[in-house]
Amino acid sequence: MSEKKAADVRSLAGRYLTFVLGGGEYAIELLKIQQVLQMQPMTRIPQAPKFIKGLINLRGKVIPTLNLHSKFNMSEVEQTGKTCITIVEISDRGNNITVGIVFDEVREVMEVSPEMLTDTPAKTS
Repeated sequence: MSEKKAADVRSLAGRYLTFVLGGGEYAIELLKIQQVLQMQPMTRIPQAPKFIKGLINLRGKVIPTLNLHSKFNMSEVEQTGKTCITIVEISDRGNNITVGIVFDEVREVMEVSPEMLTDTPAKTS
């Protein structure tokens, strides 16, 4: 692995929040997480794409909430007491956007060390 690639992989080390979505377990960088909320009523947005579940009001701030099951064409799962809305800050073309994402379950905060990471395999043509 080149020094640049090794540095890129090392930069991914840190703390991650693991969550369940459609039977798979995933992680998101903890620094992007603002808050984890219990499910709550949402205001639907007429004619919005199916993956936009609705809007929530969080301390006077209107937050769009996304349903990743719909976005990634996954089967819908029934909401349980573990279903939650995770408020995250994402970057889009240089702008920071705050959104809620519905997760089936939040698991744990995990420390990912550089030794746990490997580079993606090279493409073969």
